[in-house]
Amino acid sequence: MGLCTVILDGKFNYPSVLITDIDNNHYLFDCGEGTNSRKTANRIKAIFLSHHHVDHFLGFDRVISHNIFSENQLNVYGPEKTIDRVVSKVKAYDWNLAEKSDALKLRIHDLTNSGIISSSVNVPSGLENIEKENNQFSEKKIILNENLTVHYTLLNHKIPSVAYSFSENDSIKIDKEKLKRLEIKKGPWIGELKDKYAQPEAILSIGDGRTYQVKDFADLIVPVKGKKIVYASDFIFSEENLKQLIEIGENADIFYCEANFLSEDEIKAAETYHLTAEQAGKIASKAKVKELRLFHHSRKHIGQEELFIEEASKYFKGPIK
Repeated sequence: MGLCTVILDGKFNYPSVLITDIDNNHYLFDCGEGTNSRKTANRIKAIFLSHHHVDHFLGFDRVISHNIFSENQLNVYGPEKTIDRVVSKVKAYDWNLAEKSDALKLRIHDLTNSGIISSSVNVPSGLENIEKENNQFSEKKIILNENLTVHYTLLNHKIPSVAYSFSENDSIKIDKEKLKRLEIKKGPWIGELKDKYAQPEAILSIGDGRTYQVKDFADLIVPVKGKKIVYASDFIFSEENLKQLIEIGENADIFYCEANFLSEDEIKAAETYHLTAEQAGKIASKAKVKELRLFHHSRKHIGQEELFIEEASKYFKGPIK
């Protein structure tokens, strides 16, 4: 089942985290380094920016270059002014060789506390007339498809920095060993069983003329809990930020959390609105996550990754990578 994740280009470089779903679609969180792979970039369905500092936005142009003339629309999410900044980036290039057909299809979204402002931009034909749609609602949620949902919140990094909770829906699978023992031929009825598993009285036809009710196959159904992955980068350790992270990230399976500094630099961390590894461990513990993955370490400590894990483990007792 489900979601796979990886930090692109290591923990000490500009951050990018890639999530891959069951259909091998890619979702990129921040565009630091590690975005050079055409194979990776071509499969990106959406980019989720935390903010627009250079170390989180530098690799965006590389992703764009790998998606020129793609048939797919690329979604880009980020804090306020993401539409303006993305448009400014693509406007900086000459598109004269793409005059007869749009080279790039973008759907860009500004995430705010009151809703989402969106704009569809075809490059180059749509660059001169950018129309924005303002969708106001109280729940900060993005529905990617019938199986994937993203919740977001705005953290304080002196500027808004968006944290994301990426979740797949609960589902079911069929116990293959039990199915084999039933000696019933596989067929479309299995997909129908999955679709109707919440309707015990529903009728199933298994293809040989016999019919059953869904409840007759209850032993075959194995519930699968959807995975939840949280990404949070660049924010100060504060009660308000902690509250918001717990709200979207409680009980996450994997918590990607920045840890720019060690505790010896706690004052500097506060001054630059970053975290220490100890603070990341405290947040992970309070949010009751299952696994903590630290990243975005200061290059001052290259080769000392174990020190970040050691400090975080003072407060978080689950697995740390």
